[in-house]
Parts: sequence; structure tokens; C-alpha cells
Amino acid sequence: MTNKRQRFSKSVPRRKRFERLCVSLILLIVTIVGIRIASTSGASVVEIPPLLSESGPSTFRIVIDAGHGGKDPGATGSSGAFEKEFNLAMAQRVYQLLEQDPMFEVKMTREDDQFVELEERAAIANEWNADALVSIHGNTYEDPAVSGTETLYYHNESIPLARTLQKEITTALGLRDRGIKQQQLVILSRSEVPAVIVEMGYLTNPGEEELLLSSNGQALGATAIYEGLKNYFSH
Repeated sequence: MTNKRQRFSKSVPRRKRFERLCVSLILLIVTIVGIRIASTSGASVVEIPPLLSESGPSTFRIVIDAGHGGKDPGATGSSGAFEKEFNLAMAQRVYQLLEQDPMFEVKMTREDDQFVELEERAAIANEWNADALVSIHGNTYEDPAVSGTETLYYHNESIPLARTLQKEITTALGLRDRGIKQQQLVILSRSEVPAVIVEMGYLTNPGEEELLLSSNGQALGATAIYEGLKNYFSH
């Protein structure tokens, strides 16, 4: 009997402690969730906001920059086409792909043929607290035989992004892989977020220009940038 009573007497405080623990946990959960009481038309309505915002922690902000624009035409391709037009067309395709994916929020530095200062392009990404800035360009050289894709960066934190996009683009377009290069350019050095310039190919190379200006080539390039960003933010 004595042993039974002792076991019983010990079980009571344990049960009470368990009950108190349950109550504490419930109160903690209620506090975290943040139940709000709102009065509507004289009636009390309980609002329980979601634990996470609609965007969620897995939503990434991407700034897509179409290089040059307005009074700055950029390079002139072998056909006479201006680089600024190619850049904008490619940027718009990338924007559309990212916009359809709930993993991303996306903003463009320019949406039409306007001139935007380089400092302002970097500031857009900085002020928006973006997760990445991707500036799209077509390359140029006096020798039309020069070819290939390269990706530029400045800050070391941008290296993983540069490598990922470089791999995706060269694989998709099948152009010569010129690698990633560190360059102290305004849009890269002024950026406070991972930032790269993707030189998709040489517009002064007739074969590469034909590919890059084609609907198929632009679809391949835009998809490569999109897939590269998904891979980068998934690892």
C-alpha cells in the first residue's frame, strides 16, 4: 500500500506539470500566430494571420537590367542592329519567365528604349534589397571571328552566381565558353547585392548575331538565365 500511494502521489504533480506545460505551449503558439480580434458590424471576428507572409522566405527578388538604351545604343551588330534592342528583348523574355514563377519577384531597370544611368541601375537593386542583379548584354569586338559567352562580376560574393549562369547559358546556346571574369564596372562595383553582367555572345560575329537575334536563340538564352537563377537559389 505504501509503495502504491507513493507512486500515486508522485504521478499527480507529474500530471499537473504536464498539464501546465500543455497550457504554456498553447499560449506560446497563440502568441506566435498572433490571434487578432477584430470587430465587424458589432460582431467579434477572430483573424488568424498566416505564419508566413504570402511571399514566404523562399521568394527571391531579382533585378533584370537591359544594358544600354535610349541615347546609348551599345554595340552595333554585323547586321547593323543595335545592342540595346537585343538586350531589351532578351531581358523582357527573362522577366516573363521569372514573373510566372512564385519563387521570384522581379523588377526591370528599364522597360522600353530609355537611358538609365549606371549608378541608378545599381541603386534600384540596392534600394529594393534585391537578392540578385543580372545585367544582359551582347558583346562586341573589331574581329568578327571572335566568339563566345562570358559572365562578368566584381565582388567575390557574386562568383557563385556568375559561374551558375555562365554554365547554363553556354550549355543552352552552345557557344564557346569564355568563362567568368572580374571587372570593375560601375553597375557591378556599386551593387551591394550579388551582381553579374552576362555577355550572351558577340553581335559582331555574324553567326552568333543571327542566333541571338532569332526567336529560338532568345528563347534558349532567356530560359538558361531563368534556370540558372533557379539552380543558384535552390542550393
